[in-house]
Amino acid sequence: MTGNDVVRKTGLGTPKAARVITVAMVIYLIAIGFLTYGYARVSNCLSDYANDSAENTSARADAAAEDRKLNDAEGKLNDSDRVASRNNDTALSNLLISLGNTSASESERQKEFKHLLDVNKASAETFAANQKEREVIRAQRAEIEQRRKANPVPPPPSQTC
Repeated sequence: MTGNDVVRKTGLGTPKAARVITVAMVIYLIAIGFLTYGYARVSNCLSDYANDSAENTSARADAAAEDRKLNDAEGKLNDSDRVASRNNDTALSNLLISLGNTSASESERQKEFKHLLDVNKASAETFAANQKEREVIRAQRAEIEQRRKANPVPPPPSQTC
């Protein structure tokens, strides 16, 4: 008995078996093609998600850094306002002390009063300048918020891929 006889007896050498094997191979190739296509589609989707996420994260990180700078600037404005208020309080206290001091001369009292007026004027200028600066900061914050809205966090890949 030869090798061909064994194949014929098992049915693998018949034309019907050859057709079945050919059909199975075609089905296998089609299935592999679909799996490869699906894998490529998911890979492309994940790549697009990663790119979008990186771009949006970068924009949002830049916005956060600018927010921190604005917070620092606003903190300095608040400190400046506190110093001006403290200067007002000190000048007023000095004037009240000079008014209550019976040994203080009229010129000393006038000097303290003029000093109080000068400090009040300087404080008013500081408050006005700081208010203008706060308005600029508010406008910058609105611009930053618009950039945040333009760069939302993308939905997770489970929802898009």
